[in-house]
Order: sequence, then structure tokens, then C-alpha cells
Amino acid sequence: MSARSELESIKAELASIINELEDIAAGVRSDFQGVGSEYCAQALEETADGYRKAKRYLEQINAGYDEIRADTDSASSGGR
Repeated sequence: MSARSELESIKAELASIINELEDIAAGVRSDFQGVGSEYCAQALEETADGYRKAKRYLEQINAGYDEIRADTDSASSGGR
């Protein structure tokens, strides 16, 4: 598996985890009552936010990789 495809796989898995956490948080809010349920839902959303930050960081790495690749391709073709 290439580094690029592995990065894409990780980003897809992070997106899946984020969606699951959001679904669980929504379920906790709607299915349970009390102060603890709101705290639990909030903690799940904060965890999802952390995964979103990680995913954005990986997207920046991916964009940087694309930029380097374009520069390398341009240089190897003589700037054409």
C-alpha cells in the first residue's frame, strides 16, 4: 500500500469514527435524561472534535505532498 493510499485510508477511518461519535452523542442526548447524559454527549463531541483536528492535519499533509509532487513532476519534465 502506498503512503498516499494509506493516508486516504486513515482519513476515511477518521471520518467514520467522527460520524459514529456524533451519532452516539445524539443518541445519548435523546435517549437518556439527566446531567450525566449531557456531560457524556459533550465529552463525545469533544472527542470527535479532536479527531476532526487530526483529519485536517492529515489533509494538510496530503496537500503538501501534492504540492511537492507537482514541483517534482514539473522539474523532471524541464518545467514544461
